[in-house]
Amino acid sequence: MARPSNSASRDDAFAHISAAIARGEPLATTLDLIMHRTCDLLEVQQAALFLVEGSPSALRLAATSSGLPEVPVIRSLDVGVEGWVIRRGRPIVVTNPASDPRVAPLPHWSDTLPPDAIGAIAAVPIRSRARLVGVLSVVEGKGTNQDDTPFHPLGNASMDDLLPFLAVLADLVGLALENNDIFHRQERRTLLIRLLHTIAAIPASESTETLSHTITDQLCIILQAEIASILLHSPATDELIAFGSSDTPLGRLQRERGLDHIPLATSGPLLQVFQQGNPLRIDRADALTSVPSTSIAGIQSMLIVPLQVEETRQGLVVLGAARTNAFSDDDVSFLTFISARLGYALHHDTLTEELAAAEQARIKQDERESLIAIIAHDLKNALTIIAGSSHLALQRAARGDTTYSQKALPVVVAKAAQAVQLINDMVDINSVDAGQFRLFIAPVDLVGLLQEEVEAAQALSTTHTVVLTTALAAFEISADRQRLRQVLGNLLANAIRYTPGGGTITVHLSATGAQDAHAAELPQEVQITVEDQGMGIAADDLPHIFDRFYRGRGEHVASGSGLGLYIVAEIIAQHGGKLWAESALGSGARFHITLPVSRHTTALRVADQ
Repeated sequence: MARPSNSASRDDAFAHISAAIARGEPLATTLDLIMHRTCDLLEVQQAALFLVEGSPSALRLAATSSGLPEVPVIRSLDVGVEGWVIRRGRPIVVTNPASDPRVAPLPHWSDTLPPDAIGAIAAVPIRSRARLVGVLSVVEGKGTNQDDTPFHPLGNASMDDLLPFLAVLADLVGLALENNDIFHRQERRTLLIRLLHTIAAIPASESTETLSHTITDQLCIILQAEIASILLHSPATDELIAFGSSDTPLGRLQRERGLDHIPLATSGPLLQVFQQGNPLRIDRADALTSVPSTSIAGIQSMLIVPLQVEETRQGLVVLGAARTNAFSDDDVSFLTFISARLGYALHHDTLTEELAAAEQARIKQDERESLIAIIAHDLKNALTIIAGSSHLALQRAARGDTTYSQKALPVVVAKAAQAVQLINDMVDINSVDAGQFRLFIAPVDLVGLLQEEVEAAQALSTTHTVVLTTALAAFEISADRQRLRQVLGNLLANAIRYTPGGGTITVHLSATGAQDAHAAELPQEVQITVEDQGMGIAADDLPHIFDRFYRGRGEHVASGSGLGLYIVAEIIAQHGGKLWAESALGSGARFHITLPVSRHTTALRVADQ
């Protein structure tokens, strides 16, 4: 039987989920939110989410509307309605669960919804980056129609009508998984780039052995590996000898048990990489049985890259982890770079211009790939919310209920504007990369421009106060008017987003040297400060907020593609100005802009006191 539901809660379901995904909330938190919103929106009694994992593949219960049981639930792909959906890749509605052998209810639901009380089950596949990664299913109690057939409360139609809404929610799960993956890839990539720069900065006088231990310890931390080793080949004994090994429990165990000397001829995948010179990523434990240390520590994944000194292959760099699918293509690329740097160190040389150029080219390629992945993800997020809200509005309008349409349309408009902004960001980034990012300089009354942007920002929120403070009545500079609008619009939108309702956002304008209308010397620069009363920015994030693609995580940092502030910084830099931020958690944020003032175009007038 359908339970009474909170209409306002249902109406905000898509927006709340989208906001959690955009903020980069922890995956478990986001999936838990989706489970509860699924029950609210569809007015079903239970919802469950299974994800595919492991080798061989199985289904793991990742979230439910009533919480996870104490004992993990793992099912093979031939069990339950969820297994049926995974095997066939299409949705299903079961209206006679008591007699359907495909149904396998979760045991911990029996107290609130016994198997004989289940009226219908609907399940849809979850896809992420075109891969089938899981199943979202919902369970409804037996219906109360006169013919006792199962129904769902959205119009008392058949359970089949649940599927479009369930598919939208499944898309949101897929987006949450993609967002989590993007964050971890970006975080890992940032750390690996820093490690590359650290290695490049190590003086030639430092011992190669010290360098090797530094590399292996850092790799274990960054890639969450149980062991990292740098193995050199000894022609005299035809062995791989651990020249450097991580100071981890497995690394120490390797040395204690004499496993730091490995006969090359019987080393399986190590021999393969050493002979062929191609990196190898292994995600199955059964392919690692010939590597001695793996049987002791339960290593499930391994990453192996060749180590070359000049043109001669001298050894290997090896990572091992006690979990399946531990390493990615990104990790292969970066470990190859690190191996190349170590090869130069073994030759008592520093990074050459060719290696530095290759590293820079790879980083640029990674950035291009990140741009495509992030923009595609965020566009999909916006369009999924548009589709879900529109579908629900149409469903209710068909029943004569137009109240939801009034609430859905602002969401649709906002998400459409977000999609357009993402496309504009992508165009701007491409212009920057191609060296075609140009300014159209003309005289601009900065006071008037700021007042217009403050009024526009005020129109965005009825719960915030946006004010301009300045002693100047007019101030003309040479600038690109539209690009300055873009800068101010971005900063003010962020300030509103992260300032609680009732807070004030202040824009302050001042000019160095302009004290009164008769100042003998014209100002050299103008400063704009956008100050909010929001949650502030964490100290670890503050130095990186203008970095390209930088996306912090959680409630204290900005969401989105990680391009907005980068483009803002590029615009200010091309004006010859400076941009920086000051903040502390709980104390709001202040974004400062300085712009140079041209003596030939400056028109200064001080406001009447």
